[in-house]
Amino acid sequence: MNVAVIGAGAAGLVTAHELNRAGHEVTVIEQLGHVAGVWQYHEGVEEDLLGNTENRIHSSLYESLQTNLPRDLMAFLDFTFDTKGGGQDDWPRFPHHTQVSEYLNRFADHFDLRQIIRFNERVLAVSRKGSAWTVTTTQGGSVFDAVAVCNGHYAKPRVPEIEGLASIPHVMHSHNYRRPDGFRGHTVALLGASVSGFDIHREISTTADAVYLSGEMFDDLADEKRVNRNVTLVPQVLACDQDRCLHFAGGSVSKPIDTFMYCTGYHYDFPFLSDAIIVDDNWVKPLYQQLLHIHHPTLAFIGIPLRVIPFPLFQMQARWFSHLLCGDFTLPPVGEMQADEQLIFERQTASGGKQRNVHVLGDSQGDYINLLASQCGEDPLPAWFAELTNAHFENTVKLGPKFRAGALPDSAPTVVASLVAE
Repeated sequence: MNVAVIGAGAAGLVTAHELNRAGHEVTVIEQLGHVAGVWQYHEGVEEDLLGNTENRIHSSLYESLQTNLPRDLMAFLDFTFDTKGGGQDDWPRFPHHTQVSEYLNRFADHFDLRQIIRFNERVLAVSRKGSAWTVTTTQGGSVFDAVAVCNGHYAKPRVPEIEGLASIPHVMHSHNYRRPDGFRGHTVALLGASVSGFDIHREISTTADAVYLSGEMFDDLADEKRVNRNVTLVPQVLACDQDRCLHFAGGSVSKPIDTFMYCTGYHYDFPFLSDAIIVDDNWVKPLYQQLLHIHHPTLAFIGIPLRVIPFPLFQMQARWFSHLLCGDFTLPPVGEMQADEQLIFERQTASGGKQRNVHVLGDSQGDYINLLASQCGEDPLPAWFAELTNAHFENTVKLGPKFRAGALPDSAPTVVASLVAE
């Protein structure tokens, strides 16, 4: 089949590779002039620091960012993150973002993918034309048998409305954070206590006078909790008053705030597919297995699931879609696929779970990947993958922000020189 892949980040590259491997004719369309997508660092920030702009900067990396996954776990299934693959044996086990970008560039070169990428070409519309798809870009239109959407979901910031924030001089989203220097002497509040919130608040605390980290996980605190000389954990922000003070659930009040930063994640965004897909409070539908359009089975979305080990998951999704296009397995009836999607929604939102988290996999990601593998005839994840995954996530629970120093098994094929030396 003649397949269009939208995006040349990690998902787009591995999807192109898997489709190529199966004998499909592949064209990758990339709006920027390079591969690696979000992993290509961009020094600049957007004029609107909340990200309310059409000309978005695609990367959300900050200068010091290291991965929160070990590279031996993060690697694609057939391309190790070491010297014999796309990295170096002596790189840190939790590499800097520049090393991830280098790994992806080496992946593109190793599998000779650049020759099929149309760079500096933005997709404007994807529309159904009979049994095919017309992909209209800034360079014109082309017809394809199938489309794989791999445009990522870290470019359109999610900014919940909070009353009174206009009184604060600097309000921004973490998408436009790069380094802590500009916060010297400030009192800073960050909303969102997931990975970016924890990483950024620790970094900003080295220069700011005071830092408040607000998150749902702190809503049970009877009062604010000071965790070091200048960092305070607080419940959810309710409002901001005219004196720039934040009011938190539970009744505590902050000092006057100089900078407020949203670390609240991103929206899924498919502006070129307005009629084909629905995004309802970050629930992307209608999708079977969180990747295939239920009514248009030649339209796939690679990389929708959240809180996952992304590269291996992208790869198994891409293999599944490639096998499907080859006719290697048959989809269930539409009614069964719709019921499956509804069941996923009900499981994720049970006991008060939020709809915007419907695509969160977390602990179930291994089962998800293995289910895709069994459906399309691929091997399940190797035993070392679950062993390393479990050990890593145990470290994040036991060691908190020091998780990167925790012991991990060395059973993965990627070589980590520091482990060999031991």
